[in-house]
This record gives sequence, C-alpha cells and structure tokens, in this order.
Amino acid sequence: MKVKIISLIAMALIFTACKTTLYFGEIYFESNKINYNSEQRKESIKFIYQNEFSAFLKELKKEYPLDGVFDEKDSDTEKVLKILNWTNSRWKHNGRNAPEKNDAISILKEAEQGGQFPCFAFAIVLRDQLNASGFKARTVYLKTKNAKRSKYPPGHVATEVFLNDLKKWIFIDGQFNVMPTLGQTPINAVEFQQAITNQTKDLKLLSLNSIVKEEEYYSFVYPYLFYLDTSLDNRYDKDNPYEVNGKSSVMLVPVGAKNLGRINFWDMNINDCIYTNSTLDFYAEPN
Repeated sequence: MKVKIISLIAMALIFTACKTTLYFGEIYFESNKINYNSEQRKESIKFIYQNEFSAFLKELKKEYPLDGVFDEKDSDTEKVLKILNWTNSRWKHNGRNAPEKNDAISILKEAEQGGQFPCFAFAIVLRDQLNASGFKARTVYLKTKNAKRSKYPPGHVATEVFLNDLKKWIFIDGQFNVMPTLGQTPINAVEFQQAITNQTKDLKLLSLNSIVKEEEYYSFVYPYLFYLDTSLDNRYDKDNPYEVNGKSSVMLVPVGAKNLGRINFWDMNINDCIYTNSTLDFYAEPN
C-alpha cells in the first residue's frame, strides 16, 4: 500500500481532545498532544539485554557479516545509519506476507529466495544485526490511541537502539530507512512524537537512501506513537526468561490514558504487559 494512501487512513485513525491541525508541507493531520511521567521510576521494572556474545549472534555474523558496511572509526550514529540502510535494502515491504520464523537469519534466508515481509521483519533483522554489532537494541511495538476498537490495523513495529557515545535511546524505522533527529541529535519515540506535535523546526529524518518524504512519514507514523511496548528480556539465550509478576513486556502509556488490554481488529487480548506512565522506566539505560 502506498504511503499516501496509508496517510489518509492514518488521519482517519486519529482521535484526540486537542484538535490542533499540524501542517507539514501539503500534508496535514490532527495533533495528539500527550504527556508522560518523567520524574518517577518503578524499581520493580528492569530490562535485561544480551551481554555475552550468544551462539545465535555468532551465527548471524558468520552468515550475514557486515564487514565493509561500517567502519569502526564511525560514530555510533553513523554505524547505526549504515546498518539501517543495509537492512532496508534486503527486501521490499509487503504487509500481507509474514516470514515463517521471527529471527534475522531465517528472515534473511527467506528474503534471498524472494520473500517480502512487513514492518516487524525489518525491525527484527535490524535489532539482531545491531546487537551482533555490539549495540543494545530492541523491537518496539507502536499502537494508536484507538487501538482497541480500530477498524484498521492499529500497529506498527520499529526498533530502538542505545547509543553509547550519546548515552541515549534512539528510534529507527527499518521499513522506511529513517532516523529522526533534532538538529544533529537522534531522538527516541517519545521525543519524536513530541517534536511532530510541536512542529519543531529542527526535526529532520536522516537516511542514507531516502525512500519517503519527511511529511509523508510523519503523517504515517504519528498516530502509532501513542502506546509503546517492548520486551523486558532481550537476551537470545533464555533458559529462564525474565518476567515481572508473570509479565514479559512493558507498555508505556500516556498520563491519563487507559491501559490497552484488548485489540479487537486482531481479536487479541494483551495480557503479557505491565504498564507504566514513566519514561524513566521505558528508557532506562541498559546495564
């Protein structure tokens, strides 16, 4: 489906008490002003990431090496942009065809045989290749404010990675090959949503091979930047998966919004998430 068509659907999905119209070039859509708690943190919430080099990551580096894709002298931002571009070039997006397995090696092998996959496949391959390159990365599942009752697919999947040289998490989208920034500084999903809402002049998309106009991407992704969730345990070797009170994921919920527990479109109950309003929880620095 073309981005312009998706943009029209995305505008129809937006429901907000604040009816401010946002203009980006010739594209406009309604504002969704939201807030999160940035002062309190739940000590019970913590994330686990792969510290040792796992057997899977060793196999990924062997099967799909990134030698020559980036230079060790590159900044973290430059490395991530190059890995992002490599991932985006592996196949063309197809939202109707899921891969047989959800790991980078399997997805890349299918892609070599002509497979074309949705957003979540880009997010998985990007996450795995970033982790294989020494970063801490995770998939992030984005959902609209009206995800429970939406008549259209209410979700999108992207990736976030922690940049050691900037000491912060940043948002990247493998399907669209983009990294949002404010000025020269990459930003996370919450900062991205706020920058679009405020129409911040310094907001830009970095890409080594631009495949979408900035305003088209903003209108597409904006409705999805409401509920954000990701896994607590991001290891590849999980003999005893880490959970909190029997939950395996954490969902960041805007202050005042209801916890998302059901998505009718997919006939899916969400029963694996603990909920938080705190960006300090969701963006805790990885150990």
